[in-house]
Amino acid sequence: MKTITIGLILLSFIACKNSEQTPSQESNNKNKNINSNEIIYDVIISFTSMGEGIDNSLKKEVDSLIAKYNNKHHLNIKPEKVNWGREGEVDYNISLKNLSTAKKKEFISAIKEMVGISELTIIRLNRTAVHKR
Repeated sequence: MKTITIGLILLSFIACKNSEQTPSQESNNKNKNINSNEIIYDVIISFTSMGEGIDNSLKKEVDSLIAKYNNKHHLNIKPEKVNWGREGEVDYNISLKNLSTAKKKEFISAIKEMVGISELTIIRLNRTAVHKR
């Protein structure tokens, strides 16, 4: 009888131990809750710098492209601008949730074509904000 009782007690300790979460599992669950509240932007355009400021001419071209696209399609795409550096670095966080899939693709293609292979401008798709306000 004592052997069975001791065995059951040990078994319950083992079962309880396995149901506990490790600290890394707990932090992962907390991060999932935090991340689920963050906005996922369709396009993030980061104007970066390498010591001499951002590419202001490209930034003006992107601003012009957005304005022309808005006028052409009667839209109101407004980038959420987040300044994050000392030399004019800025992120354009753009949500395209009210656009059709075709219009989204058209807009993103136009942005990609304009930015090209610029070393100072980075395009990210379907991401959370890189820099916080």
